[in-house]
Amino acid sequence: MEWTKYLSLVFVSLFIVGTVLAADVTSESEQVNATLILTNSPPTIDSVTPGSTTYDPVEAGTTLVTIYFVASDSNGVSDIDDSTAQAVITNGATTYTNTSCVGTDLDADSVNYTCTFTLHYYDNYGDWSINVSVRDNSNALAYNDSETFYYSKLAALELINTPIDFGSLTLGTNDNPNQNNPLKINNTGNLALNINITGADLVGVTNPAYKIGVGNVTVDDDATLNEGTETGNNELTLSTSAQTYNPNGSPVAKQSTADLYFWIDLPSVGLIAQQYNATWTITGFE
Repeated sequence: MEWTKYLSLVFVSLFIVGTVLAADVTSESEQVNATLILTNSPPTIDSVTPGSTTYDPVEAGTTLVTIYFVASDSNGVSDIDDSTAQAVITNGATTYTNTSCVGTDLDADSVNYTCTFTLHYYDNYGDWSINVSVRDNSNALAYNDSETFYYSKLAALELINTPIDFGSLTLGTNDNPNQNNPLKINNTGNLALNINITGADLVGVTNPAYKIGVGNVTVDDDATLNEGTETGNNELTLSTSAQTYNPNGSPVAKQSTADLYFWIDLPSVGLIAQQYNATWTITGFE
């Protein structure tokens, strides 16, 4: 009997211990959702570099100007819309725009753009501002207008209707016109030009001991003759010294021409029959 009782007690004890262990919870796991909204990162302009800090105009020609700029986007180059890349250069009221800049990937995030312009000989000298921009696929804008380049001054001219030719003349005749009148001065630079004329005596080709003094030559900006006398109100007698002579009283403007009419008086005596030549200098200056 005692042995059986003992076994019953053990059985009860084990049952109680097992009940305590099943109710003891020491950990539990549950799931939770996490959300965020990632906004677009706009592109940036990392650098703007003109191909040269100074460009020189070409007389009666054109000059190629190149602008480079680097754009970056943390979302990758695929987020940069190359079709929106553009550069604008401006001086005063003159503006040129290039909307066809060519992009070259530098790395996963950056693109180098090349933008070219054609400046003309008559375009304004001085500092030109550079504005570049590009957008990403979300239409966010990157913009930079901090850089400039310099376009140089150019004093240049072209003479049309040359040479000055008084033809075959006789002694004692006055107001003999240049057969190629008018001599045209074409401004082929980007400055309004004051005009200097430096004359020289016409010297005999066969016998240089004979010459016609340059003081016998008159220049005018008017083609009208009145009783053998030039009627222009801006006449000048040539000299061996440089003299400023602005047709119509004003410098020759950019992209314009001015006319010069020449006449010569011949003395009655002191010359022999031969050809007489001279070289005269016409200078345009600011």
